[in-house]
Amino acid sequence: MTSAVRRGTQAAPGQDEQANASISVMVAEGHAVVRTALVAVLQSAAGIEVVGAPEGSDATVQTARGNKPDVIIYDPLPPIKATELGASVGLIHAASPDSALMIISESDDPGPAQAALRAGAIGYMLKSDEPEDFLRAVMRAARGVPWVSPRVAIAMTTISDGTAGLTDRELEVVRLVALGYTNKEIAELIHLSVRTVESHRAAILKKLGARTRSEIVRYALDHEMIE
Repeated sequence: MTSAVRRGTQAAPGQDEQANASISVMVAEGHAVVRTALVAVLQSAAGIEVVGAPEGSDATVQTARGNKPDVIIYDPLPPIKATELGASVGLIHAASPDSALMIISESDDPGPAQAALRAGAIGYMLKSDEPEDFLRAVMRAARGVPWVSPRVAIAMTTISDGTAGLTDRELEVVRLVALGYTNKEIAELIHLSVRTVESHRAAILKKLGARTRSEIVRYALDHEMIE
């Protein structure tokens, strides 16, 4: 199936940050009902164009190579092991290196999410996520900002590492910052006030000798905190 290209009419979350630039999105989803729903949500948002909706891994790679979309939404059907998912992500990424690859799945197991991110995916969404979060993830992906579904993100923060003298809570904040969450979103996820999260970030920057969010992300990547 290949979806007709159509521009949406409603503003997507975070659209103002895109300065009305059009975002091309490919939806690689094996379930027809889910694929139709995802395309409909994307087409409802202004500034987004659906440029393909292939079925199957071979068609996904071919369409990605031919269309070079800004964002690729990929559901690795049927459920596969983390190593197999990593290999699939690698093939799609090789076909269109400049595309931001976002995995969408029913599984909240952090293992596949870690494998996908390690292989080059920019994020991992759940089919149970709200449409608003789905659009927000797409908009972030187009800007090169990671997004991981909150349930999966929390599971990925359970590994403790005392490097740089960071506390367990600070390490949790580091991982969530690196996964693209704002202070407000982090506060909601781990049940803290925004001011407390800001205090944790200030302490993290001081301990790491860093000044920017990008340096926190680099630290997390270098120490394999968000594999």
